Amino acid sequence: MGNLKKISLTDYALLLLVALIWGGNFALIKVGLEQIKPFVMSFIRFFLCVFPFVFFIPRPKIPVHILAAYGILFGGGIWGCANIAIYNGTPPGTVSLIIQLSAFITFAIGLVAFKERASKISIAALFISLAGLSLMLVKSGGGSDLVGIVTCLFAAFCFSLCTFIVQKHQPKDLLPFMIWSFLFSLPVLFILAVYFEGVESFYSLRDTINYKAIISLISQSYVTTLLGYWIWNYNIRKYSGSTVAPIGLLVPFFAIIISYIFFSYPINETAALSISLVFCGVILFNLRHKIEYLLSR
Repeated sequence: MGNLKKISLTDYALLLLVALIWGGNFALIKVGLEQIKPFVMSFIRFFLCVFPFVFFIPRPKIPVHILAAYGILFGGGIWGCANIAIYNGTPPGTVSLIIQLSAFITFAIGLVAFKERASKISIAALFISLAGLSLMLVKSGGGSDLVGIVTCLFAAFCFSLCTFIVQKHQPKDLLPFMIWSFLFSLPVLFILAVYFEGVESFYSLRDTINYKAIISLISQSYVTTLLGYWIWNYNIRKYSGSTVAPIGLLVPFFAIIISYIFFSYPINETAALSISLVFCGVILFNLRHKIEYLLSR
């Protein structure tokens, strides 16, 4: 039986920083989508992640089909779908919220596939956070139509699959792993962009792109993707997917706060309660070792 390892204070602080970065990323995506089509923006984002680094960084010793699977799931599955949802009117905070349901998918698969062990406190903590996520999703008004919900749920499923690819194959060199896997996402994203948005969506960039879109793309590529996911995947490899994933539940918390500050999305009593439940669940989950120790005395 696998044990859920305790996250060190340093790693926990880094993961909190990643959650903050990712929360802000959804707002930056909204800014970029004001000028760029969804699949085109995803293509440019991962193009910047790949080039010119792929010419200088050796390919990791990971089977090509694993690199391809991770890249396609990550680039097209997660962020292609997220961009589509935001572009069609789903608020950034709601998109981040639905995608973080991957924490529960990851946790459930980890218990079954990797025989990880979960205590009653762990399960209770996750259900508290799930209650907060569910309340926020049910009560959220801002344009969360069926298309947005379905695409985000698919993104959440892809996020979980990416987590388990990292956990199962344990890539030693995470940065090369990401850069080379993202190379395989480019043809898929290009085809999706041309099919759904037309070749003219690329040609029109010279007339529509501005400094806000450029800042959005640079931040998405280098800060959110290369830095953020390097830290995240490092901790998944070091601990486990079901240990790290619940910290991702804080991403909607940061996304909603940032959306409120910069885009004036309202935070009513229901939203405040939802955020509080998510926060309490994550704190309980990450204090479970100390609580279990105190209860066993």
